[in-house]
Amino acid sequence: MGVNVNLEWAETIVKELIKQGVRNFCIAYGNRSTPLVLAAAYHPLAKTHTHFDERGLGFFALGLAKALNEPVAIIVTSGTALGNLYPAVMEASHSSVSLILITADRPAELKESCANQTCNQAEFFKNYSRFFFELPTPEAHYKNSFIQSTIAHLVHRSLFPLKGPVQLNVPFREPFLDTTPTHF
Repeated sequence: MGVNVNLEWAETIVKELIKQGVRNFCIAYGNRSTPLVLAAAYHPLAKTHTHFDERGLGFFALGLAKALNEPVAIIVTSGTALGNLYPAVMEASHSSVSLILITADRPAELKESCANQTCNQAEFFKNYSRFFFELPTPEAHYKNSFIQSTIAHLVHRSLFPLKGPVQLNVPFREPFLDTTPTHF
């Protein structure tokens, strides 16, 4: 069995973040974020930092971004995980700190389902985010260049004209993966 489209997209996202100068990936693992977590964990240039709690992770990432004066990525699963990041996102916005929020989400057909721990993630941080973009659910027919240009723009918007948090929402369908990454 080969690498599925979720993992291919996640690897493209991480590779492009690395290309754009993002080296630190702060991760609070959840089931739906599995492709993103594995892509960051297996990339040889990614420095991963894990935490069991999204609120603590958000403030760790904020401090790291301040100390390094460079963008730091945060990877979280869907739903209430975003709410736990909110205080750190507010602080990052007010103190002009570049955070790249990569939020895993449910595909369109599972949104607004009233399932446990779900929320509308579209522009969840809109009062404090410099930019928001939602990728379509991964499909093989999309070109990598689409994802690459989106990530390049996302990182740029986290830095200019005023540093601050940005959000990329990435919906994934199950199965989340078939094999471990081998493309690096």
